[in-house]
Amino acid sequence: MKKTTFATIAAVTIMSAPVLRARAVPGDQRRWALDFRVRLDQARGGRPIEMELRGDWLSTIVALRPGEYDAALQLADGRMAGAGGHLPPGVGRTFWATYREDGTLLAFHFYKDVDPSTRNLLQMIAGEMQLVEAGSSKTAWTETERDSAGEYLAIYNRLDSNRVVKRKVKYIYTDGATGAPENGLRVEIDESELCFTLAPEGQILSLEGRNRVRIGVPLADAGQLPALAGTRLSDPRTATAPELIGSLARALPQVTSGPVVTARPDPVQVQTEHDGRLLEGRTTESLLAAATAMRRPSDDRAKSRTTFPLPLAATASRSIA
Repeated sequence: MKKTTFATIAAVTIMSAPVLRARAVPGDQRRWALDFRVRLDQARGGRPIEMELRGDWLSTIVALRPGEYDAALQLADGRMAGAGGHLPPGVGRTFWATYREDGTLLAFHFYKDVDPSTRNLLQMIAGEMQLVEAGSSKTAWTETERDSAGEYLAIYNRLDSNRVVKRKVKYIYTDGATGAPENGLRVEIDESELCFTLAPEGQILSLEGRNRVRIGVPLADAGQLPALAGTRLSDPRTATAPELIGSLARALPQVTSGPVVTARPDPVQVQTEHDGRLLEGRTTESLLAAATAMRRPSDDRAKSRTTFPLPLAATASRSIA
């Protein structure tokens, strides 16, 4: 249930990432206090899924290349309320992101054993700081960007030398949630405003963000479900972390890299976990008895049991083991 909750929240919520400035060098680290909140309403009046995550968000430049750079990202001292109250496994581990020099988020790099739902949650948080610059001479500009929900159009307005407001206008393409077809997840933006405060050199000092969307899946009868995400970054601090320079290159054998898309679980693993839950606490004799009862034509109650699946493949694999 916890994995489903995190995956659902992550697949439908909002994203963004940090801008590299000319003075940045490998080892430069920035740290903020993070307050991240998500609310996802449920169909037919079900209890909403709510989550609040607090901690420190760290971003460290680990490599520079012509036109792009890599940053090591980490949620430190994370604390969660709602969604079960427990942080998902691996959420505090370092991961990496690749950016274009203007701040466009290009790719993520996670350790191979990090669960897809954890990846989605971290991608979602990392994305909240995506600020794509177009030069200080422009007061308004548009960008096509990506987050883990898909590709969207954003409008930027520079209010003054140290304040920029970003608004997501519409999704052009959506990746879809687990089990939904590609571009099958409808995300309609009702409200979007991300207010950045910048230092004189251009680094992000703070962020106040709010995004409200409606999510719908074709052929589903749940209608469109409202979702709300709020992000606050404050208390900016700087440091140096020379030990992280080149960390992505050193970790590559243990890392999986990919574009900015919704992380999906392996179908075989999902089926195995599903079968495991169905078999938990049951003996082979009880499963066979249930199957025999369901096949009796005189048992009307058995005929109506359409919600009791018998995972024969899992039974066979466990018996062989």
